Amino acid sequence: MAILPGMLEADPYQAWLDDFRREVDAQLAGKEAQPQPSTLQPEPAPAPPTEAAAPQPTEWIDPMDRLADENARLQEELKKLRLENAQLRERQTTIQNEISQFEERMARSREGYESHIHRLQEEKKIFEDQTKSLTQSQSFLQESHGRLEADNKRLAEELRMERERSALAERAQLELRHKLDEFQGVLAKLREELAGRNGALEELRRQASAQSERLIHSSETTASHVTMLRQDLKMFMEELRILSTAISRNNRGTPV
Repeated sequence: MAILPGMLEADPYQAWLDDFRREVDAQLAGKEAQPQPSTLQPEPAPAPPTEAAAPQPTEWIDPMDRLADENARLQEELKKLRLENAQLRERQTTIQNEISQFEERMARSREGYESHIHRLQEEKKIFEDQTKSLTQSQSFLQESHGRLEADNKRLAEELRMERERSALAERAQLELRHKLDEFQGVLAKLREELAGRNGALEELRRQASAQSERLIHSSETTASHVTMLRQDLKMFMEELRILSTAISRNNRGTPV
């Protein structure tokens, strides 16, 4: 229950109590009291007696009893107000404890996100280094392939020249054919090896690209979560400030 300032200022019984005190003082002084305007509802005027109605005796209520009853009621109201004030203070303490716990959780979450971002950045650097190494390996393989192609052309030229000179000697021709077969076998193996390395290189490049995309997506998601948490904390602190202001105003306007 919110206690507004000025709840106890407009007491409808205060004027009646003042009239009662003036009446007692006037009787003690031997003169008639002058009543002041009262905020209490006036009692209805008695109806004029009729011929058929018999006069009814008027019940007299002791003003001291009425004052005692009113004082008891006011004391009960004051007790309720004090209880509500204590409950509000207890609620304020609970809210402050919850705020402290929330700030601790936010600090732990912030540390976890920062650690996760740092780890992702390190993984990104590792992937970039691996990509650079794979690029260098690709360049080396391309250079090797170029050298092999050059060797193949050179061997083909030598084969052509040897075939032209094959008429000179059968033995030289057989040796050249044997040498050519060996070179062709080596070339086939090298081509197969190069094809396998190109396939592995392409797979590594695909994996590196996928890892880079996942890293970028994870970094964006983490940044979005941190921004949302900061906005939620800002809204919560603003609501807490408003609640604290209202509680402070209630405490200033509530008699203890």
